[in-house]
Parts: sequence; C-alpha cells; structure tokens
Amino acid sequence: MPIKDQNMTIGIGAFCEDAECAVLATDTRVTFGQAPSAPFTDNAGKQFDFPPLLLAASIAGSTSSAQVVISEFANQLRPLVHQKLKDGKMLVAEHVRICLDRARREELRRLQGCAMETELGVGLYDWLSGNLPDARKLDDLALRYGLQVLRRVQSEMKSRLGVIVVGFVDNGAVFMRGSGFEPMEIAASPEFFLIGSGSSVALEVLDERKQRISMTLARTLLHVHEALKSAKIRSRSVGPPSWYVVIMSKAKHPPAGAMLRFPANPQLLSEWSRAYKKRNDTSSLDGHVPNVQAKALLQFHIPKRSQSLAHETLALAQ
Repeated sequence: MPIKDQNMTIGIGAFCEDAECAVLATDTRVTFGQAPSAPFTDNAGKQFDFPPLLLAASIAGSTSSAQVVISEFANQLRPLVHQKLKDGKMLVAEHVRICLDRARREELRRLQGCAMETELGVGLYDWLSGNLPDARKLDDLALRYGLQVLRRVQSEMKSRLGVIVVGFVDNGAVFMRGSGFEPMEIAASPEFFLIGSGSSVALEVLDERKQRISMTLARTLLHVHEALKSAKIRSRSVGPPSWYVVIMSKAKHPPAGAMLRFPANPQLLSEWSRAYKKRNDTSSLDGHVPNVQAKALLQFHIPKRSQSLAHETLALAQ
C-alpha cells in the first residue's frame, strides 16, 4: 500500500481563569495514509512555541503543509519581535493574526503553483499574467482550467490544515484558529477551539461539560483530559496525548506571565476522571484545593538555548 501523506488528528485550545490562562493540548499520533490499517507513529510533536513570546500553536491535518505554515509564521513574527526588543514597540493580537494569515497564504500559493505546473504546464504567475513564458497569450480554455485548479487546491486544504494559536501579547490574549485557507477565526463561543479529525468527539465532551472561560485551570484540565481520552477511545487515528501547554498572563503570573507544561496523564487527572465519571457537575474543581494540586504539577517550559525566535516542537523540547 502506498504511503500518501502524514495526517494528524486533534488539537484543543481553551481559555480559562477569566481569560488569564490558556490551555493547549494535542495527541502525538501521525498516520501515514487513509486506510484503516495505515501505519502510524505516536512520537510526533504538534505543539510549537515562539520564544521569547508567550505564544504557542497546535497543528492538525497534513504535516507537510502544517509545519511549513508554522515555520513561515515564525519567520513572519521574527522582525516584529526584533522591533519590540530593540525599540520597545508593542506586539498586539492583530500583528499575530496578520503573520498567520501571511504564512497560510504563502503555503496556499506554493501548492497552487505546484498544481498549475503539474496539470497545466504553466507557472502560477505566468497564468495570472495571461501569458506563456514566450509571451504567447493563454487561450480561454487554459484560463478557465487554471481557475478550476486554484479553487480545487484551496477547497482540498480545508481538511489538510488546521492551526490554533493561543497566548498573550502586549494588548491581551491571543486566541485564533485557521482551518484550511478560510478566514481566520479570532473569537470562540464557547471559549474553546478544536482542530483535526477527532474534533467532533471532543466537542461532545466539552459541550456536555459546559466548558467556559470562567472555569478554573483544574476544572478545564479535567475537561480537556476527558475530551482527548474520549477521542482516543472512539478513533484509531487519535493517539496518546502530549504535554499540555499552559500559558498564564502577567496577571496570573507576574511580572511577565509564564509558559508552563502539565503532564498528559498524571494520577491526579485519572483520579478526578473516575470521581466525576457519573457526575454532571464538576464545579467543585473550581475550589482552592484542586487548583493547588493542579498547579503543583506545572513545570516551566524552557526553550533550547540554540533557539532564536524560531518555532520548536514542544513535545520534543526536553
């Protein structure tokens, strides 16, 4: 059986603590191909950081496209971060959105250009100009067929690219999702985003638990844990979870906020999951003691010293 592409399955981004804390979670499975018996690996990293910013991203879909987008996103952020460090200029959420849009657009144009060369024998920019390299005009059939190619590539990417970006910049929270090359979603109601083929199962759990931005970190961690666990049980394409990324604003972690990591399968979450399995109400986890227990398991995320304003796979960082 030919190995077609590497497909990724689920990512969850949720805000809690009244938008002063963000949680990002993914599984670690990458499947090679579409068949039920397709080979897979559970050693993939799908979460990325962008030091020195308090930003993290989760990807789903095709690794060949999603990781290109993440790399270009880091490249787009780099000059803005340099300006911030050198001149003290503010970095705001709109800057992040523009950088992610540009990164997605670059990948779209690359894929469309490849398809045009393969199927029509004409480069994308030659087709856009209406001329062949030797200055001959393209006929109407070639122009119409080229338009079909462009639209098809854009449509196919809806299932091949998903990215969630969460964190904090100078003017507050960053929370956005890009699906394929559709317009960016920059607000969620309820306050979580899902990407990947396991999204529908995870949505059922988060909706049943009524996950909201006002909930505490402990309660949110349980809901995310249950969503990932349910998706893994019901779908072969969903693997074991990676470390959860927890980002706290400067209000929760003065003076400048913090990027932290929470273990994917601690005994604490297993005990909570059993205790609340048949209970509809998890509000007792908003209490002081559960949150002290959860925060005791948090570890600071320390980027590699060699890393300079470039992305890194969080799962493989340590």
